[in-house]
Amino acid sequence: MQTLHVETTCTESGVIILRNLPIHEGDSVEVVLIPRSSAASVQERRHLRGEPVEYFRPFEPAAESDWEATQ
Repeated sequence: MQTLHVETTCTESGVIILRNLPIHEGDSVEVVLIPRSSAASVQERRHLRGEPVEYFRPFEPAAESDWEATQ
């Protein structure tokens, strides 16, 4: 099965128009809509990727009082 990726904008009345698709009349298709706002929220959750990491005293043992989960 061939997957097609088409970007378009929904009209004010909620209509989506797809033109010049390589599909023949009578072919059965499945349409999956992914709003761009969803894709943006995924990027927002990954905003720390690629950021430098700094470790403070990485080889010293952690005291129990340093763990939030134990409190």
